[in-house]
Amino acid sequence: MTVKRIRNNNKYRKERDGISEIKKYLKKIILLKQNIISITIFGCILLYNCLKMKRKCVSRYRFFFFNS
Repeated sequence: MTVKRIRNNNKYRKERDGISEIKKYLKKIILLKQNIISITIFGCILLYNCLKMKRKCVSRYRFFFFNS
């Protein structure tokens, strides 16, 4: 009884591992997309602020972007 259950669990675990790996990749892709979107929004806000304040913060943010 216990041996059968262990074998079945191993089979089930292997199937689940494949599914979980796919889920991990999907999560990574989704996170990447969210990061790209947030970075572009952040950049647009920074650009807008820079255009408003003109030269004061342009150099500061340029320095920040190239160092990060």
